[in-house]
Formats: sequence, structure tokens, C-alpha cells
Amino acid sequence: MVKKENIRFTHFSRNPKIASFLKDYGYVKEYGEGVDRMCKELEKIGLPNPEYNNSTFILKTMVKSSAYKKLPIENEKVAD
Repeated sequence: MVKKENIRFTHFSRNPKIASFLKDYGYVKEYGEGVDRMCKELEKIGLPNPEYNNSTFILKTMVKSSAYKKLPIENEKVAD
């Protein structure tokens, strides 16, 4: 089972038909590589790993830009 704690290293496809198409046409190298690949790319440019928020059936992912350290953001002003 994929959880926010193991999402980076668990290979799982929600839609196997789309995943198969993308692999067959060379858009992806292997199934489930996206999250780990994204984290490695973020690390290369000095950005933090994504933050995950799981509520009911929705997984929200927040990827911070390089400006995240510069901007004082109050939680109540951040859009959902």
C-alpha cells in the first residue's frame, strides 16, 4: 500500500493502461519512477522534498520553489 511515508520508494500505478502506454512510447523508463525522480531533481537544485497532505481520497503535494525561503507566508493565507 502506498502511503505518504513510502511514496518515494513504492512503485505503483493508479492507471496501468496509461502507465503502459507511456512506457511503450518511451515517456517513462520504469513504472513508479516519477516521485523518486522528482525528489532527486529537487535535491540537485537545493530544494526540499515535496510535502504531502492526505485527506480522505485526495493526496495533495506541495513542491516549493527557490523563493520559499524568501517569502513570509502565513498559514491562514495559503490557498488550498
